[in-house]
Amino acid sequence: SSGGGTIAVCGLDYYNYDLIHEWKHSLIMLTLKDASIRQLKLSADGQTITGTKTWFDGKWGRLRDLCISPDGKVYVGTSNGGNRDQLIEISSQK
Repeated sequence: SSGGGTIAVCGLDYYNYDLIHEWKHSLIMLTLKDASIRQLKLSADGQTITGTKTWFDGKWGRLRDLCISPDGKVYVGTSNGGNRDQLIEISSQK
């Protein structure tokens, strides 16, 4: 649940790579309206979420979808319109 207001979730993927160590064993969720990446850290058995963190809040605008490469890089596509869309590569959480 995103609570009382909508954040327009539009991308969700499981991350279990060493490249972005802090994201390992987490669900990575993109939001279109809220324009952020949310990390949902999973319990050891993967059955519950043990913590959440917001990354890159508003940095690139509306986030449309994500893809994770076999080496652990995360690619994010934006949806800002007017020739302002981007394809962003994330290889660290900074």
